[in-house]
Amino acid sequence: MTNCLQCSKLPELKEQGTFLFLTNNEEVRHKITQSMNHIYNLQESGKENLILFGYHSKEEIIDQLERMASILNEEEKSQLYGSWTNEGTERFPNMVSFRQLQKRVAAPNYLHIINEQRFKHHLQPIMDIENDKVMGFEFLIRPLSDEVRFNPGHLFEFSQEAGMQSHLDSQSRRSAIRTGAAKLKRGEKRFINFLPSSIYDPAHCLKSTFEMVEEMGVDANDLVFEVVETEQIEDMNKLQNIFRTYREYGVKTALDDIGSGFATIENMELLCPDYAKVDRSLIEGCFKNQMKQEKLAEIVERADKIGVSLLAEGIEEKAELDYVKKAGFSYAQGYYIGKPSETGAV
Repeated sequence: MTNCLQCSKLPELKEQGTFLFLTNNEEVRHKITQSMNHIYNLQESGKENLILFGYHSKEEIIDQLERMASILNEEEKSQLYGSWTNEGTERFPNMVSFRQLQKRVAAPNYLHIINEQRFKHHLQPIMDIENDKVMGFEFLIRPLSDEVRFNPGHLFEFSQEAGMQSHLDSQSRRSAIRTGAAKLKRGEKRFINFLPSSIYDPAHCLKSTFEMVEEMGVDANDLVFEVVETEQIEDMNKLQNIFRTYREYGVKTALDDIGSGFATIENMELLCPDYAKVDRSLIEGCFKNQMKQEKLAEIVERADKIGVSLLAEGIEEKAELDYVKKAGFSYAQGYYIGKPSETGAV
């Protein structure tokens, strides 16, 4: 995976190094060379579309990028790609867009957290409500205790804007598998989120994930890979292919937030996941809301027809738990059952 463009990482931005920019637009190249310091044009080597320059402080490169942003219009920025190295001009990482480069330079802490996997996972228990026992846990990213604090949602937002979502997604899957192997017993399900957009080729992109499963001695049947709630999927064929790859390897699949946004009942029927999580918006106060009860009844009926196990998300009081059990749900998750923690204690 180290040579994968989608999952590639940039080195840490040190006080001194070299930046490389590439553009096929002569006007863009001219604007940059006229505005920046320390320019070394490589035109004499036959690479007229390259601009190479050294920098001597982080503040200097930030200033240079701001200057470039001010002189280029949006279309010109879209035609510019860049990278940096701390190891000399012969070893440049893969190029990224100018906008992604700006994001990476502006947030070195997030870059470090993703590159070096400087996070951990907390476990939130999932209850088998028929048998009143914990059947598994959802794995949720959290900051390391002795590291820079971060909001997990902001980290994923940064990764998307900086073109690092594939790398973060892969790092998170591997970390969760490792954590589960250390903390859970065989037979306990591990619900692990994934971003479908980060998996452009399932056979290739999931290779390191499956290698980690084998390395850790984890039973593939204990893994449940779950489409995250924020993901908007336009290519359903792609998602079906991802699900198919997971199933061929023996792992389970889950669709999150049924009843909200992308996760419609129709998509549940199309994808036929092993588990479907029903959104908190339908669970909250369901015991006293007839419209929600009718919607939940429809979801239960249609899930039963295709053999999908339903999980109620966001259970925060006993009345909600009692109602979803009566309605036909198999599993439940929420603060009433247990908050995310390092141990996953109920």
